Amino acid sequence: MNDKTIFIYCWATMGGVERVLLNRAEAFKILGCDFRFDVHFLHDCGGLSNFKSYIDQNHLDNHIRVVNKPILDDYNRIFVIDTPDFIHNNPEFSSKIFAECHSGYAENRGYLKTIPEGIAGIIAPSDHFARTIESELPNQKYRVSILRNTLPQFPIIDKAIQPLPWTKGFLFYIGRIDYLKNVGEILNACLHLRLKYNLDPIFVAVGHEPEQGNLRHHAAKIGMDGNLALLPSIPFHNTNYFLQAAALAGGIYVSASKAESFGLSVAEALVMGVPLVLSNIPAHRAFVEAGGVFLFDNGKHDSFGQAMLNALEWNTTSQRSDYWQSNLAPHHFLSDWNKLFN
Repeated sequence: MNDKTIFIYCWATMGGVERVLLNRAEAFKILGCDFRFDVHFLHDCGGLSNFKSYIDQNHLDNHIRVVNKPILDDYNRIFVIDTPDFIHNNPEFSSKIFAECHSGYAENRGYLKTIPEGIAGIIAPSDHFARTIESELPNQKYRVSILRNTLPQFPIIDKAIQPLPWTKGFLFYIGRIDYLKNVGEILNACLHLRLKYNLDPIFVAVGHEPEQGNLRHHAAKIGMDGNLALLPSIPFHNTNYFLQAAALAGGIYVSASKAESFGLSVAEALVMGVPLVLSNIPAHRAFVEAGGVFLFDNGKHDSFGQAMLNALEWNTTSQRSDYWQSNLAPHHFLSDWNKLFN
């Protein structure tokens, strides 16, 4: 049997998991690896065509392929990403299943406590998240292996790109807009900036449109609707352009998330050289050494205010290439990949 690998994921959206898979394919391409893996989505939630287009536009066909009806007997490695029903419904393949977890929602990773004995292993995208998962598992049944997320290429900013139209110091966020991401807290903190520091920044939230209604309602309720700009999710192939435009306009990336398995959007903003104002959680603390990362405690608006003042004063233009090389470059991912099977 050929050395074949497939990744199984429940939903094809435009989220972090899909981005991780595309980044892995790009890493294999950049490193010259003669390797292709398959991907199977159980359901298309509007992101499949975008996913396939990215593969085509970036010439990744030799490294990643979407399959509709996989024959599991053909694979000797089956990575199942936060799709527990698939694991339980296919017990005959347990010995070659890796349960890969990316969910920052504790209730959504509870399935790891009930996965069958004898699976190939459990995978996490960062060291701190691996330790979190291990602490939640009964009797430490499994050691959790790390398969680090990667940003395969260090970006080169094209200064000919039109900057975003907001005044320097505006805040922006890219990602889900739900209770775990805690995006409404950013508006609360912005209101505090207005009242205490006479600052009135625009907050640009980029995310899934059906999730934006509650945020719009909250902004109106606290009198911050004039400060909120809502943009729909950005296709994968346009994310880099948006981040460059935000960096050229003097934007500040902000996240009030309560938990993250890694923080891929944060990493993407970080290498563009923008300052970051982030909630004080383990995933965000891992980025502090890059410089220009200012932490705050959720719910403590003076803490947010001080972080914002520090970010506004930060005038370093470095894109943090040293941090990328030491933490996010593709050879780190490949090293973790090889360790899984050796």
